[in-house]
Amino acid sequence: ATYTVPYINHAPMETPAATAMIDGDKCTVWAGTQNPQWAQGMVAQELGLKREDAHKVELHVTLMGGAFGRKSKGDFIVEAVELAKATGRPVKVIWSREDDIQHGFYHSSAANYFKAEILDNGKVDNLISRNAYPPIGWLFNDKTKTPSDSQLSLGFADLPFDLNTLSYENHEVDSFVRPGWVRSVACINNGFALGSFVDELAVKAQIPPRKMWLDLIGSDRVVDPTENGFKYSNYNLDPKAHPIDTKRIKNLINLISDKANVEEKLPDGQGWGISFLRSFGSFVAAATKVEVKNKKVTVLEMHTAVDCGIVITPDRVKAQMEGAMVFGLSIALMGEITVDKGIVKQSNFHDYPVTRINQVPKLFVHLVDSDAPPGGIGEPGVPPVAPSITNAIYHASKIRIRDLPVNKVFQV
Repeated sequence: ATYTVPYINHAPMETPAATAMIDGDKCTVWAGTQNPQWAQGMVAQELGLKREDAHKVELHVTLMGGAFGRKSKGDFIVEAVELAKATGRPVKVIWSREDDIQHGFYHSSAANYFKAEILDNGKVDNLISRNAYPPIGWLFNDKTKTPSDSQLSLGFADLPFDLNTLSYENHEVDSFVRPGWVRSVACINNGFALGSFVDELAVKAQIPPRKMWLDLIGSDRVVDPTENGFKYSNYNLDPKAHPIDTKRIKNLINLISDKANVEEKLPDGQGWGISFLRSFGSFVAAATKVEVKNKKVTVLEMHTAVDCGIVITPDRVKAQMEGAMVFGLSIALMGEITVDKGIVKQSNFHDYPVTRINQVPKLFVHLVDSDAPPGGIGEPGVPPVAPSITNAIYHASKIRIRDLPVNKVFQV
């Protein structure tokens, strides 16, 4: 099976905005930025300052009103500085929604391929996984055509499956649209493909998805993706402190399945879907129940279960997971940027919609009590959401969606 994800825009509620004021050789900037050091350096370069004089750029970091990776880039900040320099006056720049949608740094369109053998006993073996997408490295070197090993560590070549043969392959791609980090980066497409394929294997083998996940993961152990020479990065976390622990994964698969009661008997036209991905040092599973009626998908209930190690502030973790479910809904149901003759066709929320309140069901978050070192929480909730939705759609309608978004097939 091949699974595709289109270009995706961040679409934060607050568009990029910055204020700049130049007074002699000093520049003061106010901006919501995720990367103030990088922005400071870009402004210094724009003003012709030497590296040792970068302190003459004073940058005040404001609240961002949403970002999701878009505001790690400093282009809108440099724009305010350019205008302040040209006019000799303080300038405040606020991008329109059209500016934001049509001049972003987009999550790369991606294709992921899977192939595996199902044995007579229903077990799976000999899995091949391939991916191809414009890499983020192209932003910094336009000769780059393949992802770095650190990108391939994002839910692609670090699968915790206990199989005789696991083959991972990536392919060269030319880039034409500038890519950018979107909340959970390459885990979006890798997670969608993985979660979808495991569900397809379960259907083909005629076993519950929970059992297929547990069979693939196998025995309790710590998986070392570097055994065959792969330069695995583990999100810059110490692999010994943040191992790929299959016992924690299996516990999470069982937890989400039990808490959401995914094996309940449902009326015709309804279905549950589950998925899982480990990312940014944390383990997250998702379960979604949908109804498909008259070619319209209604999401009825969503769950996430997270093992992120020690939970310092439970309500903050819960809020991030709830936000990830809503963000994942937007990606799965409606998120698609298309380009025609070098121009982004979408321009505002009428043709690049995000999740509305009437589309959001009851949300449930299940936290695992753990004394392991804390992992990330801002991004790991997103990857398993989309496949949990499309898997649920299949079990409700017998229609398999391998190419996001859902609204190309159903009303949402």
